[in-house]
Amino acid sequence: MEGLKLSGGAEESVGYRYFYSLRLLYGQNEAPWLPQGQLIGLLHQALQLALSAAGFPVADLGDRVELFSYLSALLAACAGAAAFLFAARELRSAIGTWALAAALVTCAYSLRSGGGYHLVLPDYYAWVMPLGLVGLALALRVLNEQTIRSAGPAIRLGVYAALCAAMKLTFLVFPIIVALLMLPRFRAPGVFGRSIGSAVLVAAAVLFGVTVLVYHGDHTAIGRHFDIAEMAALQTSAAESLWQRLEVNLFGNPLDLATLALVWPVLLVLSLVFMPNRPVTAALLPSSILSAATALQRFYPPTLIEVNMAFLVALTIWLSAVGIPYLRQRFAVAPIPLRLAPSVVLVLLGLAGITGAARFFDLFTPAFRAATEAAGVVDAFVHAGPGRTVVLIPFNDLRPTTIDTALAKGGTDVHLDTNVNVWGVSPLVHGLVKDRDFLISVANADIRPNEYERLVFVTYKGRTDEILKLNAERFQFNPDLFECAELLGLGSAPFNFFLPAVKAGRRFTSDFTPYAPDQERVLVGCRKRPVTGVRKAADMVSNALLVGGRMYSLQDGRLFETVGTEGQETTLTFAGSIRPESRRFAGLNATYRDGQWTVDRNAPFISPLTFTPFVPDPDLSSVYKIAPPSRFTRVDDGDSTFYRIFPARGSAHDIGIYTYFHRLAVDRLPMAIRAVVRAPKGKIVSIQAYDFRDAGDRTRIYERQAIATGDWQTLLLNIDNLILSNDDFYSIRLMRMIDKDTFDVMSVEAGPGVLPE
Repeated sequence: MEGLKLSGGAEESVGYRYFYSLRLLYGQNEAPWLPQGQLIGLLHQALQLALSAAGFPVADLGDRVELFSYLSALLAACAGAAAFLFAARELRSAIGTWALAAALVTCAYSLRSGGGYHLVLPDYYAWVMPLGLVGLALALRVLNEQTIRSAGPAIRLGVYAALCAAMKLTFLVFPIIVALLMLPRFRAPGVFGRSIGSAVLVAAAVLFGVTVLVYHGDHTAIGRHFDIAEMAALQTSAAESLWQRLEVNLFGNPLDLATLALVWPVLLVLSLVFMPNRPVTAALLPSSILSAATALQRFYPPTLIEVNMAFLVALTIWLSAVGIPYLRQRFAVAPIPLRLAPSVVLVLLGLAGITGAARFFDLFTPAFRAATEAAGVVDAFVHAGPGRTVVLIPFNDLRPTTIDTALAKGGTDVHLDTNVNVWGVSPLVHGLVKDRDFLISVANADIRPNEYERLVFVTYKGRTDEILKLNAERFQFNPDLFECAELLGLGSAPFNFFLPAVKAGRRFTSDFTPYAPDQERVLVGCRKRPVTGVRKAADMVSNALLVGGRMYSLQDGRLFETVGTEGQETTLTFAGSIRPESRRFAGLNATYRDGQWTVDRNAPFISPLTFTPFVPDPDLSSVYKIAPPSRFTRVDDGDSTFYRIFPARGSAHDIGIYTYFHRLAVDRLPMAIRAVVRAPKGKIVSIQAYDFRDAGDRTRIYERQAIATGDWQTLLLNIDNLILSNDDFYSIRLMRMIDKDTFDVMSVEAGPGVLPE
C-alpha cells in the first residue's frame, strides 16, 4: 500500500533467488549453485516462467523483480496457512489450536531470529514454518493411530523427508521425529522392513529428482551440489569454545525462544526419567539435541528461525502426548490455577505475538522506505550524465540497500567460496545492466574505477573521507580524481536479520555479528573532476595520474590533462625503482602513441626482497615464512620454476607466505608489492600489508584481492605512504584453502615506488 520495494531491503535473497533462477532458465550454460534450497529454487523457476507468460520481459529490472519478491513471500505464507489448518485438524482441541496460532506468530517475530524479517524474503527461511507444521500434523496423526498396517505412511514420510532435505538439510529434524514415533507402531517386522526400505528409496529418488529438475540435468552442477567438501567449506563456528557459546547465547540474554530451545533437550531427559509415555519423549530427544547443536554451532538468526520452529513442534507433540495427559491423570479434578493456565498462556502468547508484529512494522517499514528512496536516488545519479558508474561495496555492512547489491550478488557464483562475490561471472545478469558495474568484497581485475565517470558507495555518517580512502585502497583507484557528495541518509543499524536484536540489546557470539550496529549510514555519489585544461608533457613528470591511457595531474584541486606529441617519451619520476644513494625514484618511461600513453610494465623494480625461486637454494624460509606452518616443495615443470605450498594434512584454512618490511630500510615512501601466483580457479588470492602505527593512530591494513583463474596471474598492491616499524609485514595468501588445494608462487617483489596497473 505504501509502494515499497522489496528488492533493496531483501537484496541478498533477491540476488541469489531471483537472479539465480533467472540464470538457470535463460542463461547460456549457466548453472549457479547454492548450498540449500533446491525445492524453493524449483518453485522460483516456475514463478519466473509464469511472469514471462504474463508479459514481463526478462530484462525488466523493475516490476518483474518486485512481483517476484512479493509473490514468493506470499507463496510461503499461503503454504503456512494450509499447513496450519492441516496440523490444527490433527490437534483436535480448540484452545490448543488458538495457542498454536499464537505461538506461531510469537515464533515468527522472535527477536534473535530476525523479528519477522524472513517473512518478506523470497527465500527458503519462511518455509520452515509450513514444513514444520506438516511434520507436526504427521506426528499427531501417528500418535492418534495405534498400529501401522502398510507401507503407505512410511512412503509419505519418505516424500516429506525429501522435501525437507531439498529445502535445507537441517530441516530433517522434523521427519526424524515422525520416523521415531512410527517405529513402535508397525504391526509386524515384515511391514517395518518394507516400510523403511520404501521410505529411504522414495526419499532418495524425490530428492535427486528435485535436484535434477533444478539444474536441468547438468551433471556437473548436480555433482557439485552433493559434494561433501563443498558443503564443509561453508561451515562456520559460532565461538571459540562450547562454554563461550553457552555463556553468551544461553546465560547472557533474557529468556526467549532460542534460550528455551537450547535447554529443551535437558527438560526432555528429565521427562524421560520422571514422566510416563517415555517412547514419545525418547522420539523427540534426538532431533532436539541436533537442533540445539546446530544453534550452538551457528548462532545466527536464520538458523534460530528453524531452531525455534523445531522447538515449537516438539513442545506441541510433547504437551499433546505427555504433558497434558499426565496432568489429567494426576489431577482428577484440576485446581483453579491449573484450569486457568491454558487461558493465561494463550493471552501471554497473543500479547507476545502482537508485540513482535508491531516491532517488525516499527523497525522495518522505515528501513524499506529508505531503501526504496535510495533506489530512485541511485538511478537518478547514474543517469545524470554520460559514462558508466561503478558501485563500490567493500564489505556487507557498507552495501547500498538497493537492487544494485542484488545485481552484484546475483551475477556471481558462490560454489567455490562463500566470499567470492565478483561482478561479471554471469553474462546474462551483466547484460541486463547497461549503465553501471559493481565491485563487491574482492576487486575485479577488469574493472578499474579510475576509468569510470561516477562512483557510488555507502559510508558511516561523518566518515566519508575515511571510507572513500578505504575503497580506494581496496579497489585500487585514485580518490583525488573524484568529487564526492552525500546523496541520501539511510538511517542507523544494518538492514538485516540482526536489526531487531541489536535494537533490543541482544547479543550474538558469531562470525556474522554486525560490524557497526548503531551507526547511521549515508549514500554517497562521486563524479569525476572536470578537466580544466590541457598541458604539454615535459621530459619529466612528477605528479601524473595514469587512467586508461590518459595522463592527468592534480594541482590545487583542479585536474589537468597531460598530452604529448606522437612518439614522445616522458619519464614519470613518481614511480619505478629507487636510487638508494639519493632515495629518489629512477622513474618509468611513458610513450605517447595514437593519442594514448603507454608504460613499460616490466621496467626495473629494485628490491632487496625480490623473491627468485630460480636459484638453486630451495630454502624458502631464508626470507619468507609460511603461515600457518605447512609443507612446500620447489617445482620445475620445464616452463617455469616455482614453490608449491600444501596445507597441513586434513585442515582447511587460509595459507600464504609473509615477511617483514623493515629490511627495506626506507620510510614514508610509496611502496609496491607484485606477485605472480597460481591457485585453483574461483579461489581468492590476495596481497595483504600491515602498517602498524603508534598508539595514537590506528593500524592500516592494505589489501588487494582477486579471483584465481587457475593459471598464472599477477597481483599488484600499491601503498601510498608506508610508515615503517619493526612489526610491519606483508603476505601473499590463498583464502579458504582445503586439503586438496595447492598454492603456487613463482615470484614476489616488494620495493619503494608505484607501479602502473
